[in-house]
Amino acid sequence: MLFLPIQQLANEELEHSHASNSTARAVTDFEVTSVDFTSTGSPLPSWQQPDGTLEEYIVRDETLSITVTITQIGIGAQGQYADYYVNVTHPVGIPLAEFVSNVTLTGGRADAQSFTYTPNYSHSVLSDAGVLSGGLLVSVEIDSGVGIDEDPLNDVLVREIPVAVMDDPLDEGWCSDVDGDGEMNCPNPPNLGLIWMTAGYDEDGTLSTDPDDAGHWRLDYSGNDSAVGSNHWRISGNNQLDYASGRIDRLHLGFRAADTACTDTGHGLGDGNLDTQISTVHDTFMCGAVLRGYQYYSMQLVTHARGEMGPGDSVSLQAVSGLNTQELNLTNMSLPVNGSWEQIIWDMSDVHPRAEYRMSYLFRSDGTGATTGIEVDGFLMFAIEKIPEYTISVNCQGDYKEGIEAHAVIPVGDPVELACGITNNGYVDITLRIYSEVTNSSWPDLIRIDTPGTNDKDSFILTKNIKAQTTMPAWFNLSIPPSVSVESLEWHIHINDGLTNASKLDLGKPLVQYIDVQPSYSGFIDLEFNPSGGDPHLQLYPGDTGTVPLTFSNTGNQIGSWTLGGAYLDEPTWDPSLLLHWSNDLGETVDEIYTSIGEEVPLIPYVSVPSDANPGVYDLRLDVNGKAPNNFPADRVIRVEVLNKFDLEIIPEFREGQIPADNMSRIVELVLINHGNSEEAFDLFVTADPSLRARLGTPSTLGIDPFGGDTTALLLLPMPYGVENETYLLRITARSQSNPLYEVQSTITLTVPSTQLVEVAELDMSEEVYRGGDEPRTLRWEVWNRGNEMDRYRLSFDHLDDVNVQSGEDNDLTPWIPPGSSYNVTVSYSFDSGTFGERTVSMEARSDIAAQRNIVVSDTGSAVFDVGSVGWLQIFPEQALTTITEEGSYELSFSIRNLHPSYEQLVRVDIDRQSDLFFNVFDARVDTADRDFVLDSDELRFVKVTVVINEENLRNLEDNIMDFDLTMLVDTDIDKTSSSTPLRMVKSNPVQVGPDVEEIGLTVGNYAIIAAGVILTLAILVAAFRIVRGAGGPMEEYTNFEPENYTSFLPIEDKVANSALGGAQSIFEQPPAPPSEPTDSEQ
Repeated sequence: MLFLPIQQLANEELEHSHASNSTARAVTDFEVTSVDFTSTGSPLPSWQQPDGTLEEYIVRDETLSITVTITQIGIGAQGQYADYYVNVTHPVGIPLAEFVSNVTLTGGRADAQSFTYTPNYSHSVLSDAGVLSGGLLVSVEIDSGVGIDEDPLNDVLVREIPVAVMDDPLDEGWCSDVDGDGEMNCPNPPNLGLIWMTAGYDEDGTLSTDPDDAGHWRLDYSGNDSAVGSNHWRISGNNQLDYASGRIDRLHLGFRAADTACTDTGHGLGDGNLDTQISTVHDTFMCGAVLRGYQYYSMQLVTHARGEMGPGDSVSLQAVSGLNTQELNLTNMSLPVNGSWEQIIWDMSDVHPRAEYRMSYLFRSDGTGATTGIEVDGFLMFAIEKIPEYTISVNCQGDYKEGIEAHAVIPVGDPVELACGITNNGYVDITLRIYSEVTNSSWPDLIRIDTPGTNDKDSFILTKNIKAQTTMPAWFNLSIPPSVSVESLEWHIHINDGLTNASKLDLGKPLVQYIDVQPSYSGFIDLEFNPSGGDPHLQLYPGDTGTVPLTFSNTGNQIGSWTLGGAYLDEPTWDPSLLLHWSNDLGETVDEIYTSIGEEVPLIPYVSVPSDANPGVYDLRLDVNGKAPNNFPADRVIRVEVLNKFDLEIIPEFREGQIPADNMSRIVELVLINHGNSEEAFDLFVTADPSLRARLGTPSTLGIDPFGGDTTALLLLPMPYGVENETYLLRITARSQSNPLYEVQSTITLTVPSTQLVEVAELDMSEEVYRGGDEPRTLRWEVWNRGNEMDRYRLSFDHLDDVNVQSGEDNDLTPWIPPGSSYNVTVSYSFDSGTFGERTVSMEARSDIAAQRNIVVSDTGSAVFDVGSVGWLQIFPEQALTTITEEGSYELSFSIRNLHPSYEQLVRVDIDRQSDLFFNVFDARVDTADRDFVLDSDELRFVKVTVVINEENLRNLEDNIMDFDLTMLVDTDIDKTSSSTPLRMVKSNPVQVGPDVEEIGLTVGNYAIIAAGVILTLAILVAAFRIVRGAGGPMEEYTNFEPENYTSFLPIEDKVANSALGGAQSIFEQPPAPPSEPTDSEQ
């Protein structure tokens, strides 16, 4: 239902007319008794409302007859004359037609007259519940002259008549002989107006072949059981036959044309589209009727249907616009099958609202089961058609005042404000031109108009589009100029069409507001610098002073005196007498001024902030207050920003220092003091030579309290090995987190002295198990020069006596090693036979450079070895004692168990071939299959050893019975162990027990020879003694080489330079050369 202002007014007047009931009969009382509608002499069609009442309607472009009955219900016997007016008005408020007539009636007489009007626009609305409303307004008003009619309340009567777009009972159309019985299923097809046309199609959209090219829609004119009119349409035969399978048939809405132009033939929908397929089927020019959605504000379609479809088949009502199809599927509805009809309402307001489309009933069936199908009847379309004309309604609130009541205002006081709603009563989108003015043309333009979407806010604007049937808000604001005199004037608001600029207000008159300017005191402070948004007027550091030049204007219409002052609004403890004083433009201090009407006085307030002010924005109210009788307080709040004062001091634990590069970290304490006026946090950075690896304990501080608050940060100096002997500069930087442009620095000078340090690697050799008695092995033992100069190191070892260690360096002295580099010392090591357990070898390296300064700089590294069994293997001989008395092969057995709880072991087995047994047997060997194998955790295996003895072995035994041990050696990656089993060998040719004559003879002979030798020696010594004593002179050397003068044989005694030995004596007398010093590059 549409609620329209003109319609409401008319209905209210009609209600007043019905309520009129005078107790005394009037002499003259004209009454509009009735307004009746017909069409060309016939009753109008009626729509049955849900409550059972009937609502008449008419179809667009059909003639409407309006019969008006006027009655003089008074008692006057003399005929009385009266004019009356019959107006046809569109609901938007646009007059469409007016008829004027008159009557002369005596009391109790009536007169009826008819007027004819053809509606050109449809206007009707059908709700989902089936309530029909809307329509053109037909009003009748009687005018009998002033004071003649004694009861004017019944002089007006308004009726509403809905106008539909079309109303077709579906009683005729164009189809073919669908049954093939020689009779047309659409007898007497029409040629004028809108008609229904059939066509049949294949899946690809082409026409079906004859006879299916006309489709299977047909008229049922067999009886009077149609919902509307006398006939209806169906898709099956009249004798209850089932519909055809595999069909795509349409029943099109269209018209027959004289040519291909398809111009409107008077049906009212406008030009159509030529349909060549339908024209081919029916052998004439057939055009599809085109509905234009953009011409309608709303639309509802009414049709009737009954019956049902088989599975997979359907009947629908479609609106097709190009490739876009919207439909009302009748198949999905619960339609009656007992012969009654179902009325169906399809709200098409949103169906192709901005496009053109055609309408048709579509029948589609597949190849499965069929029924008699769905039948359709009636095609009634209600709609509100858009018209270009429109009216507006204006509803204002706020300061809006009707009549002559005036707005009492004062200069520069609160503006007059109007909040209005402007309603577009039409059905098209519109724009409006709105402007406002006051009747005193000397006033400046201080009018502001605001509407949604417009950037123009002055006294003349062009609005954005206002949608049909919507309301646009609008705000009007009038400010009173300063210093205007006392007067009364009018404020006009004009609302005109956006295109023609014609007024859209009643009678073209503007909205009028009356303004009454009162005598008043007022003043205004105008700042020279007036920032926008949140920008401050002043920016000061604590304790600073600034100025805010301003102009004070007497905006009232009275002269007055003013006192100057002010106060910080949020800081009551800040004394304004100390922080604010005023001066004039001559620099003279003032605290009071005098102004005439409209005078402007330049002033300069000097604004200060306390020295302990925290950062932030503070509101300062500048006061210019009137002195009696002037009581107007002029004030202006300015924003004073106290800036963040950054003042940080960094105090290191020391400014200069000396630290060796000994790989021992030092911590230097840094004290940071915030002398600023706000709590600040700082990001910390250190800049230094990369070799120092200096870093800070934290990348930033927490907030440091203002006005002397402090915190501590730590500078970490790892002092790694090898930092060169130099003086380094470390720069500590603190950067404000709130203002990264502020930073402060402090420096430390650090000297790294000459440093001698050595590091000897720790070796863990326990991954392998070593066997005592094995050949010596070698390892590389790394020695690092951790100092910052070239150095060499003297080596020494410490270990138990059953360990043998020797370095491969000459005199146990390493070569020169550059700082930060290492040297691998080659060390030979072995273990005495029978050594078991863990053995530790320590190697000490002492700095040779430090020793020259009588300083001991050394380091010791240890190497840990596992020697012998570590308990992961268990070996037992399977025999206690084996006695061998004759030659042959003897098999011995050993059991080996892996005692490791989780690891398997690769076992290697051999015989100890260094024992005495191997000198008394022919061979002893481990069985080939038992020499290498893998033992799982806790697995047991028996190993076989074969000992081969020949006769020679038994015969050559030293004793008749000899005992030996056969030792089996077992190696794995994590253990080495052995086990022995005893063997007793019996000599095959035993030696008899008793005295041995041959042995006794040999012994006696030996003793005799020894005695003879002793006697002969003594005799020689006695003879020699005698010769020496008898010599008369010294013994002289005799040689026959004296004349040749040969030199001494030894080169160390040769002094002759050109001799065969080259005079080598001087060479041997030279002291040995000292060791060479390292070069600069080596250092």
